Amino acid sequence: MLCVRAIHLVVNGVVCALKNGFFIEAGAADGETISNTLFFEIKRNWTGLLVEPDPMAYMMLKNKNRKAYSINSCLAGNVTKVEFSTGWLVGGVQKFHSVPKRKSFTKTVYCFPLHSLLQAIGQTTVDFFSLDVEGAEPYVLKGIDFSQIDIKLLVVEVKHCGSKVVSDILVPAGYKFVKNTGIDDIYAKE
Repeated sequence: MLCVRAIHLVVNGVVCALKNGFFIEAGAADGETISNTLFFEIKRNWTGLLVEPDPMAYMMLKNKNRKAYSINSCLAGNVTKVEFSTGWLVGGVQKFHSVPKRKSFTKTVYCFPLHSLLQAIGQTTVDFFSLDVEGAEPYVLKGIDFSQIDIKLLVVEVKHCGSKVVSDILVPAGYKFVKNTGIDDIYAKE
């Protein structure tokens, strides 16, 4: 909920006050423990898309009965397969993040373009996008076709990839840096 409080402060409550919005949470984990979107679903009647590549975390997410679409995959610019190291809350795409072998196993996971997933559910406007994918954030952001998706506010974890690489992608795409919360950078559409 720290992220939600930070967003509230940054945008003077506009996003938090919005009812019936739409979110995306990439790196949704079990859909509850560290969720940046559960508040919106419970308190503001939002729905959205939960993306989680870890099969065990996804199984737990499905048991939470969230009012959102969900998919056991990751995001990329095109349909592809990646090697994913599982590990509760620290799993990640092997190409971008290393998880200690004693805490994980490797699974081949499909990745899909975000615009394709949103097109499948008839959604092109996203009020809030939470991106926390343990180092693969630039890879995901580079794969988004911002001409097809209207994303109003993004919270991107920069702990593993750094703020500059995220800024280099989002600023040319029409986003303004708003605030750093410590491990996340917040961007708003200009």
